[in-house]
Amino acid sequence: VREPFIHQVGNIRIFFSHYPAIEKENFDINIHGHLHANGHREGEGGGKDWHRNISIELTDLKPIRLKDVI
Repeated sequence: VREPFIHQVGNIRIFFSHYPAIEKENFDINIHGHLHANGHREGEGGGKDWHRNISIELTDLKPIRLKDVI
């Protein structure tokens, strides 16, 4: 497990985190897990157009390419 961090790819600032970010601050996209296959639930921060949920259930337990997510 690692602390959340921001990584820039080209001109896109990506916030990687376990939980979805509630507010969008200083990044363009939030790549997260935690919500698994349950979708985004009210009050957990997910479901906004800048969220990318990559929980392993949604990727069929397979690695995915960053370029396919952003």
